[in-house]
Amino acid sequence: MCDSKAANNSSLITPKICSKIIESQGASAGTKFLTFKLIGIMFGCSRFCFSTFEDSAMETFLKSERQVKYMEADLYIPGNILFVDGNSLKTTDGTRTTIITGNVSTSGYVEGTASEALYDSITSFTQISPTLVVIADNGNDCLRLLDRTTANSSQYVGYCYPGGGMGGPMSYPLAITQNLKSPDMIFVTDDYAIHQVNSSNNPPDVSQAFDVNAFYLTQDPQTGDLYTTTDTRVNKISYLSGTAVKLSGSFNGNRDGDFDFARFETLQGIIFLHDKILVADEGNNRLRVLDLNTNQTSSICSGERGHKDGNLSVCSLAEPYSLMLHEGEIYVGENKRIRKIKGL
Repeated sequence: MCDSKAANNSSLITPKICSKIIESQGASAGTKFLTFKLIGIMFGCSRFCFSTFEDSAMETFLKSERQVKYMEADLYIPGNILFVDGNSLKTTDGTRTTIITGNVSTSGYVEGTASEALYDSITSFTQISPTLVVIADNGNDCLRLLDRTTANSSQYVGYCYPGGGMGGPMSYPLAITQNLKSPDMIFVTDDYAIHQVNSSNNPPDVSQAFDVNAFYLTQDPQTGDLYTTTDTRVNKISYLSGTAVKLSGSFNGNRDGDFDFARFETLQGIIFLHDKILVADEGNNRLRVLDLNTNQTSSICSGERGHKDGNLSVCSLAEPYSLMLHEGEIYVGENKRIRKIKGL
């Protein structure tokens, strides 16, 4: 991380400053990415913690062909965003977009180069290095490995069988994220539990990390605690004990207020923002903010389905699914769009 002198004066820390500090300390590319991605959470919180919505607005960043189910800053092409579009993985700078692997509208199971490879519902991915991407191929019931230098895909974990159901160490993997407390380890959610994959081993080792059902997940970089989504609930899992407790939600619905009173409808992507949790409420066409200090929930956008830009109280979303914090802005992956929140 950043040196102790800089860390003790959080007002001096910015993503660019901290990135330079990390490079000078010879950190690995993966560590640099994780730190850069989360620096706004750990230091200089004022830009990232939703202290006010008055000057913030939703705007369109990119039009996609299908629902954008996951995004990360592209390690292989700095400045770009890597994202899921249908059954493909694409990279973009906001103007030029290129398919890296797969075919947006065609599903199947084929290992190959670039568009020759076929997937069946890519739901997530994580970059374990600038050149290697682990992809959750949900419909084929496995994890795939993409080599960015050759654009070639290969089987990584599981049997990769069309339609799945062939057994293996996990069942229909959904979400993937690196363990911030141990970057060589990857958390993977499936139909039954949260698993952990050791990416430093070849072949990778797989073990069950938490006997908890979860859709998507995010992690507190300081405590290691996990925050996860299910259909109508946000849960918190202790990193040390593995104990899972309900944070907010219960039955389906659409209402804000106290954590126990709040209701959600088909929750998906989730990100940790220091003292708040931001969640994509796909069923209600809203983003939901969970304030960990006040135990209150609030909403972003009107709840009407659409692509209306503007103030966060009047904007509209279409099945928001994925979330990303990138260079001081929140990106939202939804149906046929990537949007971003400006002015935080």
